[in-house]
Amino acid sequence: MEEKHSFRLYLIEASAGFLAFLIILAAIERSGAFDFHFREHAGKHRWIEFYETALKDEIDALIVGNSQSLAAVDCELLSTHLNKNFFAIGHDAAKISSLYWSVRHALNYTSPSVICLETKCFGFFNGLYEFERAIQSRRDLGFRKTDPSVLEATVELHGIYSIPFTLFGSSLSFPEILETDPILTIKSIEKWRKSIQSKKTKLGSYNNYKESIDDALLARYKSGESGRDYIDALPSKQDIEDMERLILLCERKGIRLFFFETPYFQADQKNIENRQTKLQSFFNSQGQDWKTFWQNQKLISNPDFYQNSLYNQHLTGKGAQAFTLQLAKVLKDRQLFSDNQ
Repeated sequence: MEEKHSFRLYLIEASAGFLAFLIILAAIERSGAFDFHFREHAGKHRWIEFYETALKDEIDALIVGNSQSLAAVDCELLSTHLNKNFFAIGHDAAKISSLYWSVRHALNYTSPSVICLETKCFGFFNGLYEFERAIQSRRDLGFRKTDPSVLEATVELHGIYSIPFTLFGSSLSFPEILETDPILTIKSIEKWRKSIQSKKTKLGSYNNYKESIDDALLARYKSGESGRDYIDALPSKQDIEDMERLILLCERKGIRLFFFETPYFQADQKNIENRQTKLQSFFNSQGQDWKTFWQNQKLISNPDFYQNSLYNQHLTGKGAQAFTLQLAKVLKDRQLFSDNQ
């Protein structure tokens, strides 16, 4: 009897201790004490800006994708040219599975009539950088308001044990940041509790790439070097299943879909034809509109339009402006919005 009483007392004390831990952790998370290492993160600003914009019912269309689209599409310029309100969601290194959940979450707060999805997320990496992609996805989940879609996404993408890292992203990620780069973390302590000075996104878009391809990189291209071989950059079975359920979700919601792919620098188009053919075949089979800019000479031939990196296809600010104007023309010709038909 005494042992049973002792065990019951232990359970009560353990439960009280765990509850106290959760309360303290929630207070730390809410205070922002360990938020400084994410405070200037574009993903954090994007979702803050998204909720503010959605609350005003000012989103007609979503641009969805990974860093390729977030850097390439100037939503402010696109909105001005088409007289519609565009907003970009997604995250760095995103794949179609995590973007499906980005859309699921966003549709809880806004009702766009059109979604434009950039397809570099669709088999583009083919298994590369999976760890980085997982970290970026979990981090992005932590920037969102906590609702059932966030919890569902966390469980599906990262397992049930990742839920605490989504609910308490700043507090629980701090030890990881401290262990990874203690000097930088210590130097950043002075930023604690400071307010955000400026957002890094504008209608969800951002462009941090100013240095364009230089003569040294051009020389490497001319010597026959290529940044990436696209022969295996094809959608997997899982990619296709995730894309199909995204299409079904939008059909159920009455949302019109448009798929596009940002351009590739011409010297970096090694074995790209097979990818383009496969994607065109897939979208044709789904009855979906897909536009790729891989042969647009105005966009693919100008080295000023691309970041100075062999293994990258991010557009510079100048490239993003040129591409956005081309995209605006395509979207206008497609008459995606019902009042244009």
